[in-house]
Amino acid sequence: MSLINPSLDFFSEPLSDESIESKEYQVYNPNDLGEYSTSKTRFEINIHPQDVFQNFSEARIETTVKLKKADGTTAIAAEDIALQNGFWSLWERAELRVGNGASSVESINFSNVAAQMKFLTEASDDYKRTSGTNMGIYLDAGTSDASGNTNSGFLSRKTLAAGGESMTFYAPLKHLFGYCTNGKVTRGLKHTVILTRASHANMIHQASGATAGSKVFIESVKIWCPTVVPSLEVIQNYENKMLEGFSQKINFESMNCYRSGVFQASDQTPVYRVTTAIANPTALIFGIQASATDNSETANNQTFINSRVTEFEVRLNNTQIPREKLITSYKNPLNYGRAYQMLQDYNNKFGDSQSGSCVNLAEFKDIYNLYVVDLKHVPPMVFNTNNSADIEVRLRRDATGGGYTSQAIHIYCLVMSDTECVVSGTSGEIRLEKL
Repeated sequence: MSLINPSLDFFSEPLSDESIESKEYQVYNPNDLGEYSTSKTRFEINIHPQDVFQNFSEARIETTVKLKKADGTTAIAAEDIALQNGFWSLWERAELRVGNGASSVESINFSNVAAQMKFLTEASDDYKRTSGTNMGIYLDAGTSDASGNTNSGFLSRKTLAAGGESMTFYAPLKHLFGYCTNGKVTRGLKHTVILTRASHANMIHQASGATAGSKVFIESVKIWCPTVVPSLEVIQNYENKMLEGFSQKINFESMNCYRSGVFQASDQTPVYRVTTAIANPTALIFGIQASATDNSETANNQTFINSRVTEFEVRLNNTQIPREKLITSYKNPLNYGRAYQMLQDYNNKFGDSQSGSCVNLAEFKDIYNLYVVDLKHVPPMVFNTNNSADIEVRLRRDATGGGYTSQAIHIYCLVMSDTECVVSGTSGEIRLEKL
């Protein structure tokens, strides 16, 4: 069949999409209406409209916070104090339950770190500089003390929080939950979002000379979700399927985050093993942090050090991926280009000349040192028949030179995986089953 150039297609009528008649955002608040305070740790929001169509891929989460002094009531003074980085630094755990039976579709531990790792590997520099600011995201630009003179990212976040001013962040819900990326409209399904606040020290980033003990006061959390009104033709087709007893598949890429115990500074060959029930991992993302970063106001747990790693290898179900282990050097002679390329290739940033990554080579070396293992094209025989993934990461660290090698560390492992759910039932009972 030959094609006709559009400029020569004289008589065809232009196509128009009239399947959606209107779209309106509705707001949902947490279930308990009690007084908010610096001690409130759990926020649960139910979204359960019975007879409307909703598109969670366009849902937004709005969060308003301010920083307080240690007494929890007085606004902070004009000091070098800020949030760690944006709205997701507030949450230690995020859970999404879907269906009238409230089954858990995603439950993410260390969600503050997991969301940061995902953002660093997926976001472009342009997205970070524009849409990212609406989420309060200003990445650190240095490894020194949290001073505005040396760290422009900290300075921007400090300016937002100055004098205890309220900060409102407005972010896509899909940054927290892969389920919200599937793009399918649902009807009659109950959705419950449960957010658990992080410790105050893991939300705060401040200079060593600032007054210690600041707290984060979360003033409000809201979810905005669009309600869609389809055309009569679409509604009729949907109702017919409902009468027959329909089945709808929802596919998305979910994330699970794991953290190792403490590897002491003297351990130059750390080995971290994660055994999961995840059947279809699509990517493994690893980051290293000094263990002293956890619950430290003067450290930012949204950054990742290189820990003078000289060898990096991953084994998935006893198969080494990639086949050739990474050889790196973070002191002269420098050699970490292959590791950086693996991070960039994960979203084809080397083949994209329009946007580019939000992490440059210098930042990769000292601030956002992430190791990405893309599994999308791994032979099927690597995935065992037990519907599980046994992950082992092995490091070798340079024992000389002090610096990062004098620190005990944690290893974070973010596992991205293909997930499939089925929505089925009749108009009287809609349910979701995670396969």
